Amino acid sequence: MCLDDLASELDLAHQQAVVDQLRVANAQVLLTGTELPQALQGPEARVFHVEQGRLAPLL
Repeated sequence: MCLDDLASELDLAHQQAVVDQLRVANAQVLLTGTELPQALQGPEARVFHVEQGRLAPLL
């Protein structure tokens, strides 16, 4: 599942609802944005920074 800027489109309750549904579906998720949504913060989140075609892990 690919999602773009979840935090800018949905309030916290709806962000959490989307994330909960994705977890139940056991889906692989690619999420782009300028911040990590609160619903995705935690030890299982893997965050990367992409710039000029280069990928660097942040967490």
